[in-house]
Amino acid sequence: MKEITAAFEGLKNLLSGYEDRPEQLQMAAEVSDCLKEGRNLLVEAGTGVGKSFAYLVPAILLGEKTTVSTASIALQDQLVRKDLALLQRALPRSFSFALLKGKNNYLCLKREREFSSTGENYGRFCEWASGTETGDRDELSFIPDFWPFVSGDSDDCASVKCPFYGDCFYYRHYRGLRKVDILVVNHHLLIYDVLSGGSLLPHHGRLIVDEAHQLENVISGVYGSSLGRSRVLWLLHRLRGFKISVDQLFPSVDLFFRGRASSRAVYPIPASVCEELKDLKEMLALDKVIRRLTVQKESVAGDEMEDRIETTITCAASLDTVMDDFIGQTDSDRIYYLACNKGSLELRSNMVECRQPFGELVEGYDSVIMTSAT
Repeated sequence: MKEITAAFEGLKNLLSGYEDRPEQLQMAAEVSDCLKEGRNLLVEAGTGVGKSFAYLVPAILLGEKTTVSTASIALQDQLVRKDLALLQRALPRSFSFALLKGKNNYLCLKREREFSSTGENYGRFCEWASGTETGDRDELSFIPDFWPFVSGDSDDCASVKCPFYGDCFYYRHYRGLRKVDILVVNHHLLIYDVLSGGSLLPHHGRLIVDEAHQLENVISGVYGSSLGRSRVLWLLHRLRGFKISVDQLFPSVDLFFRGRASSRAVYPIPASVCEELKDLKEMLALDKVIRRLTVQKESVAGDEMEDRIETTITCAASLDTVMDDFIGQTDSDRIYYLACNKGSLELRSNMVECRQPFGELVEGYDSVIMTSAT
């Protein structure tokens, strides 16, 4: 406790207008004990307590690698650009910290090479892509409409098997995080790590979850599924590159996803929508596409083309499974409904009971601290 008290005294000397908050010290002491003893803690701390310092200070002083997860970009920015930067100057113990974002925040060298477009925005994008050192979307002063087609995507990622793995912006950043003391992530990335069996995040023994009241909704969404227009169009554009005739399918895809978009969620999914989805699935003939690509893969030369075909087969198989899921809606652990995304219909499912994945999350760490203002 003396070390924690001294740390907050140091903050007082560094920050003008800093006020003592007994609740903050009490929370910091509880967090410190639980982190040291490998116990879990749930803290309700209203606005004004100073939660971030109350969990960051003891985590840093303990010296054990810790993951901090938040729900909002605003809090992530505050932690990385303000709080942790300040504590690096204020605390006697030196430490490192970094932010890890999802793959969709980084330029994918493979997908960017496969994509082409026209117009001023594409020219500006190409100029940025040719000179960026990080591939981070935040460097762009604008977000092009085609960003989902050139950014990282887990369904289209072969990881170490990708020909561009050595230069990959995401994995280059990822490899530098193994030794980081405080790793800041978001709830979605945290839960996708659980879903992947722990393959997305560098393993840190301690976990602190801020804005923890949002975690259940994130688990529900991540363990659900979605089907939207952009997912189907991306596959069609990819198949066109393999000289597979798909031009006749674009109007049907647009009619299905844009012909009945609603501004509100609809539950249950009407039977008529399921029938139309079944018709669309038959038109896509994904089983035939997969067989054709499999034959094509056996005759290609070069790792890059082989990887491109393999990931396309994976995406086609995944889309086939998701379509069957929404047509049948047989998973009693999930709820199925319609939503609207940028003017287009989107089919979604959410997990109802989140106890099992939540349990897997907690069991994956030596100590878990969860806190929120509510």
